[in-house]
Amino acid sequence: MRPPAWGRDKLCLMIRPVVGLLLGAVCWSQPQSRPLFPNQEADWVAHDFAFKSGEKLAELHLHYTTLGAPTRDAAGHVNNAVIIMHGTGAAAIRLPPTGLRR
Repeated sequence: MRPPAWGRDKLCLMIRPVVGLLLGAVCWSQPQSRPLFPNQEADWVAHDFAFKSGEKLAELHLHYTTLGAPTRDAAGHVNNAVIIMHGTGAAAIRLPPTGLRR
């Protein structure tokens, strides 16, 4: 004898959220992914920086992030440079884009 249809529907309604919560817990507990490319942050100082308007700064401090490690061609030029900089209204912590992370 088959159980009534309403019994199977209630069972499915109870099991689906439990399975969803278990799958979510498994995914959430995975270790944090490493970046696709090794990142390195540093600061660079440009001395006696002159703007197009003629104004000058004794020192211009720039913070930057590089992706990956440089490789050089036969002439010694870096051929795979990637540098990420941001404006004064943005936060570098949000860089690089998620597409560049594993």
